[in-house]
Amino acid sequence: LLIPSATCEFRMGSSEKGLLNAISYMGMISSSHLWGFLADTRGRRKTLIVSLILDAICGLLSSVAHSYWLFLALRFFNGFFVCAASAVVFAYLGEFHSGRTRSRAVMHMSVFLSVGGIYQQALAWLIIPQDWALYLPWLPLMFGTWRMFVILNAIPSIVAVAFLFILPESPKFLFTISKEEEAVEVLRRMFTLNTGQSAKEYPVERIVMDKEEIGSVAVVRQTSMLEIVKSMWLQTKPLFQRPHLFLTILACLIQFGLYASFNGLALWLPDVYNRLARYWELNPNHTLTICEVIAALTNSSVASDTSRHSTEIEIQIYTEINNLTYSELMKANNTVNISSSPVLNYSKDSARYDVARYIGNNTALVDMIAAINGTWLHSNTTATPTCSSSVNPAVFRNSLAIGVVCGIVYTSAVYVGNKRNAYLPTSKTKCCVLSVAFILTSSVSGAFLLLANSELLVVTLSAVFIAMAGVCVNMLNTIVIDNIPTRLRAMAVCLSLMSGRIGVTLCSLVLGVMLDYACTAAICLLSGTVL
Repeated sequence: LLIPSATCEFRMGSSEKGLLNAISYMGMISSSHLWGFLADTRGRRKTLIVSLILDAICGLLSSVAHSYWLFLALRFFNGFFVCAASAVVFAYLGEFHSGRTRSRAVMHMSVFLSVGGIYQQALAWLIIPQDWALYLPWLPLMFGTWRMFVILNAIPSIVAVAFLFILPESPKFLFTISKEEEAVEVLRRMFTLNTGQSAKEYPVERIVMDKEEIGSVAVVRQTSMLEIVKSMWLQTKPLFQRPHLFLTILACLIQFGLYASFNGLALWLPDVYNRLARYWELNPNHTLTICEVIAALTNSSVASDTSRHSTEIEIQIYTEINNLTYSELMKANNTVNISSSPVLNYSKDSARYDVARYIGNNTALVDMIAAINGTWLHSNTTATPTCSSSVNPAVFRNSLAIGVVCGIVYTSAVYVGNKRNAYLPTSKTKCCVLSVAFILTSSVSGAFLLLANSELLVVTLSAVFIAMAGVCVNMLNTIVIDNIPTRLRAMAVCLSLMSGRIGVTLCSLVLGVMLDYACTAAICLLSGTVL
């Protein structure tokens, strides 16, 4: 949702957008192994608290990033830190439940993941379309609505940390690291909350470890890098040995395909919706499909590339000069003779760039520029500005609709999973059968996107594609948690999700290259990868 709003400010083409889409996942990939190791050795709760605090800090800092590359670096660290929460939380929740209710609990959590998505889409719709911006000369940058949206997205991490300070450590993890008394105390607390009875009435005094859980956890007390790396390897090695080898490899491959397809499309949808809405407004009687619209816009964009380049520079420089005080303008005038012939002189690109560098590379929203002094611009430019940071309301409406559909599908999956069925007696069997059905449905809807030529069809098919594939990710996490022992569980989930993030990173970069010039092949790749 940020990309359409920040396109002009950071001067992003499709390749830059693809990299920005992928950078958070690169951060997740680089830290997945580390967080899985720390969660399995230092504790689920402690790992979640530290990572969420650091994620919130990076989110707040990225809201005032004045350049594309600084923003990119901070989003990388956002992904690096939030990776722990997005993976470890599955193991953390699952270990408060017995085998009988664990799958159901994890699937219920997936409903709240969709609620988070709806919150984000609704927040974007509320904040980003607002017509205001503040110039912050001490940074310097134009603080627009999309930056406020970035700040507000850090709030859930802060709220989650507040709840984690109240919640206890996983009792199963505590017992696994030989803290039996603390584990029993947590269970007593759960007993009191669930039943309303006194903790003294809790009937359990000792806990016996399951056979599968017997084994040492590589708790790291040393601080040397060599010891940490060695312990990480000891924690990972069992997952690639029998009896866990097959499940580990299968989970990694499936997550790779699921993430590459549904998340790859989800990352690009706001930008695609914005392009489609812009075209459809100008051509209300169109009959073109998605790829035909993108091709038409791309060809038009290439044809006017030279004038667009000059116009973007002119608009930016004029706005920056307009923001200067009189004394600052005189200093700039001593460096570059602004008053001699119009600044907007096509033969003086170097002079305009000098002014931009002097001011500090501050960029501004093109729509705001036009609103400030549209008459001046029209009389002093020979080309129409084509770079627009405005986001069509349809983008937010459609994104919110997808979030709602995901919530409905996730809730339905929980209901079906909880319902007793003679043909599907266990939760594991239900997860497997439902996953296959959802994957097939997702792939078919993705293929039909090639034929969609209306807003309703595009939104419906993309919503089904994303929701069906997305719910399979949570089902797969449930299967992994059910079949991997406590001492390896967080690492297993982190590794499988790391594979998924590798998939979405590659997909996002590939789409950045293919979308403008090989749209049909890109959509075929998405619908085929999910299989």
